[in-house]
This record gives sequence, C-alpha cells and structure tokens, in this order.
Amino acid sequence: MVPPYYGHEPQDGLHILKDAWTQKTHLGQQSKLLSDHLDAAIAATFLAAHERTQGFQLGRPATESINDRRRERQLEAAMLHRWNRPGMWAIPGGWERLVAFQVPLFSQQQMEQWGYIDLLGVSAGGLPVVVELKKSPETETDGKTKSSETPLRMVLEAAAYAVALRKNWPLFRKEWAAHLTSLGLSEQVLSRIPALLETVPLVAAAPASFWIDWLP
Repeated sequence: MVPPYYGHEPQDGLHILKDAWTQKTHLGQQSKLLSDHLDAAIAATFLAAHERTQGFQLGRPATESINDRRRERQLEAAMLHRWNRPGMWAIPGGWERLVAFQVPLFSQQQMEQWGYIDLLGVSAGGLPVVVELKKSPETETDGKTKSSETPLRMVLEAAAYAVALRKNWPLFRKEWAAHLTSLGLSEQVLSRIPALLETVPLVAAAPASFWIDWLP
C-alpha cells in the first residue's frame, strides 16, 4: 500500500484524485506519486467507472444549456463549431475533427465523481479523443489573476473519463461508429475504429492566458 497523500492515494482512483489533489504547492509530489503507481490508479478508476446504459448523446447540439455566464460552455461551443466541419485543419497529436460536446458518463443520474466530457474528438485512427477544457482565469481589481484550476486536475479528469470510455467501449463503440458515419467521416477512419479500446488520446486545452498564469 502507498501511504496516503493528504488523505488520498493513487489507489483511490483518478476520479477521486482530480477533486482531491488541487493544491498548487504539491503538484510535483503528487505527480511523482501518481506516476509511480499509475497502474493501480487506472485499475481503481476502471472498477469505479459507471456502466452507462442510457446512450451517450453524441449528437447533442452545442447550443444546448449555454448561457452568457458559462464561459467554458461558450468556448466549448465555439471550438466544436470550428472543428466539427470537413476540411478544417487537424490538431497534430490531438484530433482530426471534433465530433461531440458534453458527453455524459454517469449512470442513472447519479453523477458522483463522473460528469461530462467537455469535447470529444476523433483521431485519424478512429479513436475517441478526450478534450478537457478550461477557461481563462478571472482577474482581481488590481489586475492579478485569481487562482485557476491546475493543469494536473485537467489531466486527471481527462484520464478518468478516458478510462470510463474504455469500460463502456462495447456499448459506446456502436454509437461512436454510427455518429461518425452520420458526420460523413471517411471510410478510412471508420475502418480503423478498434474492436478493443486500448489507447485514448488526451488533450488539455485552454486559452493562452490560462497557461501564462502557470509560468514559470
């Protein structure tokens, strides 16, 4: 067993750690601990992930549940509008195209630590690409930025959701293939959708001001 780190350990699972490991001053130690016990964290996450039977709403329109005060939702909708179209340039190492918005992963309306994938892309190999998005940090009256969510949390959340997709792949794959077909993805991409989901690319996306706030 790994000694608990501030009350939590990798064996709790990525879905727990994303909400527990949030202090900026400990990111280095937490990242090292997780990398040393990543297999245990993934196994715990897989065990805890919900098996969703209600479908994944891949055709959800990007205008749904948007209001003027939800900047992340606005940014998600803008990105989907730009990259969910044929001929848009791909993001190297990321997606060929964005194809879905706010994809639910919880079951029976019991969200617990499971929510929605912000954006879902597709790779050239037909793989789902989990995109976790954060907005620009808020600013104080003196111009200083308020504390933003950590890059580590973005990675933990994206990875937890990727594990949930792997657990749900037998059901999700059918809906995934049908959705990509409806969008007119090429036969080359469709033919590469794997029977078993072993790899899920992860993307942590945010405006430049988010990343600048974390430098150096």
